[in-house]
Amino acid sequence: MRACGRVTTSELLQYDERHPIILPYDCHLSRLIVHFTHRITLHGGNQLMIRLIRSKFWIPRVKNLVKSVIYSCKVCVIHKRKLQTQLMGDLPKERTSFSRPFTYTGMYYAGPFDIKNYTRRACLITKGYVLVFVCFSTKAIHLEPTSDLTTEKFLAAFARFVSRRGCPRQVQSDNGKTFVERLPNSPETFSTLSKRR
Repeated sequence: MRACGRVTTSELLQYDERHPIILPYDCHLSRLIVHFTHRITLHGGNQLMIRLIRSKFWIPRVKNLVKSVIYSCKVCVIHKRKLQTQLMGDLPKERTSFSRPFTYTGMYYAGPFDIKNYTRRACLITKGYVLVFVCFSTKAIHLEPTSDLTTEKFLAAFARFVSRRGCPRQVQSDNGKTFVERLPNSPETFSTLSKRR
């Protein structure tokens, strides 16, 4: 069965456009045609799909069928998803004020890295770490190598950093276990020692 509309006398339209094939709404063939049109239009929108379907077929309530196909398409759901925005807090005073480099410093450990030792005949591979110091105001980076994560090695690397860059006013860390370890025979932690220093 074909539909007869008011454009039957048009000479510009083809026969299928003047007399489209009538298909029922709940027919499986109608849904297959809409799925096919959705794929050949590369996940096109409602208006594009309806225009291409009506150039050959007449499906009652075709808009509802097209919407149901688009909403069930995983690719369309992913691409039309509303982008989430990250809530950003205010930067601390140390990050926004001008100061001498490494006056306000952050530090953390990077690693472990494999270090090859050629002092003997056989190659000995040991673990090594890098203590990273980051200036809050200039984003400058100072790297200090350490052989392990003990407090003694950290204090030696921190002393090298201070002798090269000067004593910082404030040092912040990522609360790693190395920075809260208690020193031998002392009830104080490193964080309290560094504040006094």
